[in-house]
Amino acid sequence: MATATKDMCVASLVEPWKGDSNSVPVTEFFVSINEAAEMGRLSAKDKMRLARLKLRGAARMFYVSQPELRADDISYADFRAAFVNRFKDKHIDQYYYARLQNASQEKNESPEVFLDRLRKLCQQTIRSSDNPLEQGIINQEADKRLLAAFVNGLIGAIPPSDLRSLSLYYYAVSPTDKNTKHAQMPYTCGHILRNNTNSTNANHREE
Repeated sequence: MATATKDMCVASLVEPWKGDSNSVPVTEFFVSINEAAEMGRLSAKDKMRLARLKLRGAARMFYVSQPELRADDISYADFRAAFVNRFKDKHIDQYYYARLQNASQEKNESPEVFLDRLRKLCQQTIRSSDNPLEQGIINQEADKRLLAAFVNGLIGAIPPSDLRSLSLYYYAVSPTDKNTKHAQMPYTCGHILRNNTNSTNANHREE
């Protein structure tokens, strides 16, 4: 029976990782390591060597500052856990905040589909609190982030006839609880309307 051979060329499939706000989340970095290792039939030790080789910037500095991460007897699971514990929460917040703020409507993407895409990103920025009052404030801030990202990312003007249905859709897909969203409906419709008017006026000036 032939023995499967390793293919170290899969290392090129893994992008270097810095651990900053411009990098993918730490969990996605290790997913790419695992996927490459599976394709190349690499061992756990090989995965750890590959991860070490791909570290840059803050991630590399963290690795160098932790002697246990350079130990010969450390397991891949412990190596991964150390990086996830160090970079996960803070980095994921920064990563999804940046993606939400920089999102823009794609060509042939309807406003409803764009809004739904933003909602999924916005959900990743909502932290949990045991205090109901604090959670309510967090939820309201998330709704405002979603609305701001939606308005800023829209391309062109929305027909006035679509504003009402779009506001209702915003209510339906907003990432927070429904108890706080009834009062935000006029706020939503008004902001979309103002943005729509500004876009229309800008288009007339360009013509």
